[in-house]
Amino acid sequence: MRRNVMDTLREYRMVEPGDRVLAGLSGGADSVAMLHCLAGLREELDFSLTACHVNHCIRGEEAGRDQRFCEELCGRLEIPLTVMTEDVPVFAQEKGLGLEEAARELRYACFFRAAGQLAGSGGAVKAATAHTLSDSLETVLFSLARGTGLAGLCGIPPVRHTVGRPDVIRPLIRVTRRETEEYCRANGLEYVTDSTNLDERYTRNRIRRQLVPLLRELNPNLEQTVGRMTETLREDQDCLEGLAEEFLRLHGLPGEGGVLESIPRGPWLELPPAAAVRVLRRMMLRHGLPYDQKRLSLCRGAAREGRGAVELQKDIFLRVSPSHIRLERREGPVPYFEFPFGVGNRVETQGKNYTAFLLDCEQTEKFKKFGPNGLKNCLDYDKIYGIVKLRQKRDGDRYTPWRRSGSHSLKKLFQEAGVSPRERGRLAVLEDSQGILWVEGIGCAQRAAPGPSSERLLEIEVTRASDPARHDGGSV
Repeated sequence: MRRNVMDTLREYRMVEPGDRVLAGLSGGADSVAMLHCLAGLREELDFSLTACHVNHCIRGEEAGRDQRFCEELCGRLEIPLTVMTEDVPVFAQEKGLGLEEAARELRYACFFRAAGQLAGSGGAVKAATAHTLSDSLETVLFSLARGTGLAGLCGIPPVRHTVGRPDVIRPLIRVTRRETEEYCRANGLEYVTDSTNLDERYTRNRIRRQLVPLLRELNPNLEQTVGRMTETLREDQDCLEGLAEEFLRLHGLPGEGGVLESIPRGPWLELPPAAAVRVLRRMMLRHGLPYDQKRLSLCRGAAREGRGAVELQKDIFLRVSPSHIRLERREGPVPYFEFPFGVGNRVETQGKNYTAFLLDCEQTEKFKKFGPNGLKNCLDYDKIYGIVKLRQKRDGDRYTPWRRSGSHSLKKLFQEAGVSPRERGRLAVLEDSQGILWVEGIGCAQRAAPGPSSERLLEIEVTRASDPARHDGGSV
């Protein structure tokens, strides 16, 4: 077993010279074997070793017995020990969790807290847990029974990296439970047995005591066979996750306003399906949003369709338009705005500046060469009548956009352009006494469109409030 652990530590670069390893010690055969084995390797691999025992307050006197055993063992091995006590039953009741889940959550919290006490004195801190190949097999079977994707079939990873926390390493991940027990016998090591491991009311115990023996009849090398499978699947999983991370690095757009994050839909559609769904999941994870197979399926369906929204959490949605996939936070309605607007005026609203500039004949000729796209924010000045206002859209607004026939509702035009409902209230509408002249993001009205006979153009410049205007300002 010692050689197996040594090879695992080196292959996965679990420890480096100068590291400080905090070993989780329950007192069972697995953790005792791990602690003893690491103690024998610390000089050769140049790392320091301490231990942490968590008293879960679940088994009364038996829990106290386990704590005393760990204290005596660490005393004999001359390994510093940190003991922490957590009332798991109370925590489970408060959080609405099962005992197993609550114990696991508190145990890791204790490990990280103890690891934090080791930080700051040189070298990285690593938290070592005594998960074995047998534990990984049980995890795969448990995930398979509940329904899972590729990640659930990868078992327990040898190393777990979490930003802001010490790496969790599993030196025994290629060692079976039988091998740890044999190691203890061969080295004269005593260990304690957790009585709850015999309680078949717990799902993992039923898997361990009923299902695994049946499968082992079909394949005596069950753990090793499944272990090879999980290593292969982890490589596939890492490849797909890498593709997703690279996509977000290249195409991810920073959030602004109520948009937390967005990506262009076109490049996303070109991804292999397995990578595409991981992009969506990573977007959710980056913002701490819950996800499951049902949510992911709904999000992927909306993204493929190019429309729709999926609520991920209260007031947070994944919203899809033909052009973009966005994570959005629902915001309150934008207060109605309306301002007089004329040549040389600058209106600041919704974090943007709107400025009107009159272009003379020479400038107008230059602008005409830009074609329809270059003239999107330009109007024939001599086709504007009466008082001009810059305002928010109103229900029932309609107009005929340039180069379109018939009147269209702004709602329909915004839908066609992929403008989210949240953003529509932030866009400006320009109107004169005869109706709508121009809509931000859509363009000018057909009745005021520039043409060959236009002598003067009114250009509407839109900039962020923090950006300088492109023009000098004033009438020209």
